[in-house]
Amino acid sequence: MKIVYFNGNLVPFPDGAIEKLRKAGHEVIHYDLVTIPQNERMLFEIKHFQMYEGVLNLAEKENADLIYFSCPLTCPEVFISDLKARPKLKAKIVAIFQFREVKRSLARSIVMKELVDMPQIAKIAFSTMMVDNPILPPNLEKVDIDHNKLIFLNEPWNEPPEVFAKISKEDALAKFGLKMNEFVLLFSGSWNYIKGADIFVDCLEYIDPDIKVLLHKNRKDHTDPTLPEGLINKAKKNHPNMIVIEDWIPQGEMAWLYKASNLVVCAHRKLYEFSLSGVPGMACEARIPIIAPDFYYFNDIINRYNLGVLYCPENPLSMDGAIQYARNNYEEIMKKAEFDRYLKPYFDITDTPLRIIESL
Repeated sequence: MKIVYFNGNLVPFPDGAIEKLRKAGHEVIHYDLVTIPQNERMLFEIKHFQMYEGVLNLAEKENADLIYFSCPLTCPEVFISDLKARPKLKAKIVAIFQFREVKRSLARSIVMKELVDMPQIAKIAFSTMMVDNPILPPNLEKVDIDHNKLIFLNEPWNEPPEVFAKISKEDALAKFGLKMNEFVLLFSGSWNYIKGADIFVDCLEYIDPDIKVLLHKNRKDHTDPTLPEGLINKAKKNHPNMIVIEDWIPQGEMAWLYKASNLVVCAHRKLYEFSLSGVPGMACEARIPIIAPDFYYFNDIINRYNLGVLYCPENPLSMDGAIQYARNNYEEIMKKAEFDRYLKPYFDITDTPLRIIESL
């Protein structure tokens, strides 16, 4: 099969995906927004319609059998128009979509259904935390979407499993100047409104002072301007027994944070519902429980696999109560937690394209 493989993300996609497709006997034309020449890149970046049309033009020029979009479709309405203009397009299309896009409104789900019904669409892939029993957003169920064209994937966390296996608890603690008898709470992720950075900072005021907190703020240049100013300083004031890491941690290094911790907290706001998080996968690989808000998908995975403790969303006091409960009942929670069963349906992100194509 001749495949045009397009990465429209602004970060490189793992090369292993391309290698695996080629080893399976497919001819792959890899078109990457990160690496293509600037003069060509402009055609893709300026407007969504130029990006999609450019990919379709390339597929027609190369007489491709399949177009694989490795990046989520951000503007399906425009993509539908492009496909309507090409009713005889030879190439079938596999596209990725995010649940949160259709949760926002019924109108987005109607557009999603129209896209799925297009004859050129072979599969629409959704990332979900529950492959065995996926819960579709209510809006998708209302429009009676064609399930035969949907494929659900448990894509992985930010680190390969073998990275965690190589790191001992002792070495991880030593890396951050921590001791074996310290109870460590981790917050790691994008420092923004939707991930609840300010909610976690407010919770710090109530957390027991002897708990050591590892606070990893993903990138200095990823600070959300909608957050209150001086939030990191407020965090340090609310809980002095804290280590703040503001540097970018590259792939292969995130595992150290999790292996050094006893708990990891997710402070996500409810509007994050039906989105995806890498925290549960990394927490399970590191064998630590999760403190998470009580909404889909967190409540499903925690209740199904006994992975931690839920709290009332967007409530710092409730979050603190969950942390205290987990600390006081830590041995019991660890005995019940089914980390391996949760991890079983996950697979390496470089396997995603091959699995989807094999399902066609």
